[in-house]
Amino acid sequence: MAWHYESKCLLTRPYGITTIPLSYFPPIDNVTTDLATVNVPSTNAVLNNCLLQASSTPRKLRNLAKVSMLLVTAEASYHAPYDYCTVRYLRQCGVNVEHLELSQAGFHGNAHLFFLEKNNLAIAARLERWIRKFSSPIANLTESP
Repeated sequence: MAWHYESKCLLTRPYGITTIPLSYFPPIDNVTTDLATVNVPSTNAVLNNCLLQASSTPRKLRNLAKVSMLLVTAEASYHAPYDYCTVRYLRQCGVNVEHLELSQAGFHGNAHLFFLEKNNLAIAARLERWIRKFSSPIANLTESP
């Protein structure tokens, strides 16, 4: 764990969004000093504050930046108060991430395991549309009988 100097506490995710090392550029030698963070207050009482990189030139996650990502948040998920922070952090690191908040897409009442809920096929169809947007033309061919 790393020490967060501003809030005077140990960070549970010292590498920004993980507990395990990520390949930042420039590389991190010492996570407690090289990856300085700042606590950014939420603009909404329902949402958590965010820990973002403090540097005006944040370190990049070049490997993740090569892949388009979709972060899906369900309305009643325990992630709902802070998933937007993960999106902000990834964007700060140069990652192309889209945030799909299911409630804003018309899917209400879902919890974290939305694939188990009654409207799972409708959600799956929405996710498939996003996947097809970023897949190669060969992957879009329909299956033959």
